Amino acid sequence: ATFIQSIENTFMLSPEARLRQALSDTGECSFGIVAIEAWVINDKKTRLVRPEGSWWRDPFYQPPAQMDEDLCRQSVKKLEDPRAKGYVEAKPVQPGVGLVGQLWAKKTV
Repeated sequence: ATFIQSIENTFMLSPEARLRQALSDTGECSFGIVAIEAWVINDKKTRLVRPEGSWWRDPFYQPPAQMDEDLCRQSVKKLEDPRAKGYVEAKPVQPGVGLVGQLWAKKTV
């Protein structure tokens, strides 16, 4: 496909697929990035939400040798697989609350 065709194909994707593609492109073209997550403020500006498609992880990442590889895989699975035991759902948060909320609040002050 030509460059123009690939651009046109990108705009035909759903918003979730476009976000997923943007994060994937960013991660794959960056050195040392293992995972990317994006949060947005809702329309009422009362909650930060992680929309569908806003998580990317380097599929080729290998944990450092001194780390327990199985433990690393289980930990990542808890973030990615809703069927995993101990799954951690990305729930909406208020600005200033939790890590995501604090990072957002600090950046917007």
